Amino acid sequence: MHTAFRGLFIACLLVLLPASFAATQIEYELPDDLQAEIFLPEALWLGEHHRVESKVRNDGLFNQYSLKSSFGRFDVKTTTLLRIRIREIEAISAMRGIETGDTAVEALKRSGQNSVTGAKNLLVHPVRTLGNAALMVEQLYTRTTGTVRRNASDAEGGAFSQLVGLAKVKGEIANRFGVNMYSRNPVLQQELDRLARAAFLGGLSVRLATSVASSFAPVMGSVLLTTSSAARLVNEMINSTPPAEMWLQNKRTLLAMGLGLSEDKIENFLNRGVFSPAMQTILVASLSAMDGVKNRVLFIKLALDVGSGSRAQLITELAVMSAAFHKNVEAISEFTPMAKLLSAVTTAGVMHVLLPADYMIWSQQNARVLDMMSNRAGGGKYTGAQLWMLGEVSGKMRTHLLSRDWRVHTRAGRMLRPDAE
Repeated sequence: MHTAFRGLFIACLLVLLPASFAATQIEYELPDDLQAEIFLPEALWLGEHHRVESKVRNDGLFNQYSLKSSFGRFDVKTTTLLRIRIREIEAISAMRGIETGDTAVEALKRSGQNSVTGAKNLLVHPVRTLGNAALMVEQLYTRTTGTVRRNASDAEGGAFSQLVGLAKVKGEIANRFGVNMYSRNPVLQQELDRLARAAFLGGLSVRLATSVASSFAPVMGSVLLTTSSAARLVNEMINSTPPAEMWLQNKRTLLAMGLGLSEDKIENFLNRGVFSPAMQTILVASLSAMDGVKNRVLFIKLALDVGSGSRAQLITELAVMSAAFHKNVEAISEFTPMAKLLSAVTTAGVMHVLLPADYMIWSQQNARVLDMMSNRAGGGKYTGAQLWMLGEVSGKMRTHLLSRDWRVHTRAGRMLRPDAE
């Protein structure tokens, strides 16, 4: 009787609910499995040393991929990071062709000249977008002096691997293979450490390492990835500059921006272990490229609350997208808080939401944020609202955006980086 009464009560309650309320509850989309083939060209989801499982889990904004390779399985969140991991797998394959032994380090130099040139990674793209790569490199190569109260990030190894000489060798090897020495790919780190230790401790024999760049199609469609010479230059600079020196240069750059941050706040950001030295450098460079834009300090405030590497990556990518938009699309006048992220307002008074997301659905959470932003845009303060995404939106999400007079730009990498190779 109790069960029957409860069922009758729920049925009556549903009848009495306003139709609009019931419809709202029913129409939300739930996170679901998608197909990798929708998001990736064949060269990415299937290669000589890897295969991306067809089933992709989407959480409403980002995709999680299962990447199987000759060197193990990787769970990868975001399409951008997947592209990086696939490149790293090709680099690992070339590294595995090198045997450590008793011959001269010069052998590595000879083989490395043809290995993995032009490989892409998360933190090398911005200078292509930001403009003056040579100036950035010059600034960071300028030897700086000052007090460094630095804590190593969680992207760096133990005490032995942080020895200056060993780190220098590791950076040189990373440059020859076109990868980032601060990658959180554990297999790549093992290979970099293996070769660096062999070189550092005196002796390295090398078999011919096969170039993978010539056989791997260029990665397009993401503002965060590029094969430009400027990008390679910055990657080499990051790999070749001691972390303490980058730390000090980043501190001075942030102080010079006049963001109203104390030295302690800046050092707290620079000592956040979830941000690798490379991520910090790119984030600071992105903010510096938006000279005069109000509320850039909000990026640092967000960064101070970050508790994971994936969240740190998101904040860094958002800064990079913003700098790209500011340079290549339209000047940004200020940033405003948006849930746990930021929105950009242009000098024309248009509110732009920039998201390095993969696939946005009409979920309850996304709907709540959209309603909040739409109300803000419709309050008379802004002249319009636009969404810029590296990925796609669902059909239902697009319908709701358009019904609220939003302009939608999906797969926006090329628009943000119009001079892409």
